[in-house]
Amino acid sequence: MAIGAFGIGTTESAVVGLLPQIAGDCGIAIPTAGGRRPAARRGRRRFGCRVSGTLVLDREGLSKLVRREPELTEWLSAAEAEDIRVVMSSVTLVEARDPRVNQARFDDAVSRVNVIPPSESIARHASRILSAVGLPGHTYALDALVAATALASPAPVTVLTSDPEDLTMLCGPGVAVVKV
Repeated sequence: MAIGAFGIGTTESAVVGLLPQIAGDCGIAIPTAGGRRPAARRGRRRFGCRVSGTLVLDREGLSKLVRREPELTEWLSAAEAEDIRVVMSSVTLVEARDPRVNQARFDDAVSRVNVIPPSESIARHASRILSAVGLPGHTYALDALVAATALASPAPVTVLTSDPEDLTMLCGPGVAVVKV
């Protein structure tokens, strides 16, 4: 019986660790990939696993948070419940600003996230990332700063983005990139 319990526990842990990648590859929400109902109906955690490390928002992540889209509010609620640090680069504030959105609503969304300024070391890291992957700064500077911010954050790191291809290339294999 102990061997059976070990086997079941090991298999569940392996799948739980892969859930963000599975959901991202399939283009579906994590609760759907995990076969879980939202926490509001379950009264428990938001996802089929404990979220840990750092959650990074890019422009689209912040925009969806401002619009209070359920997928993003679910991610944020899960992170807050598990005491996970939610961050974004300060350049995301500028990139995501839409003049049609009420400033108070924008500020309210931003207040739920730790804003990380691009220090010289983050900017230099972003520059090295662009050089390593052969992309021009004038086109990919903001994504590179988001990637450098993610790579400087405590692991494991998950980036929520509408542009998983570019951020996966810029972040490398050490960061889970999930399409939102």
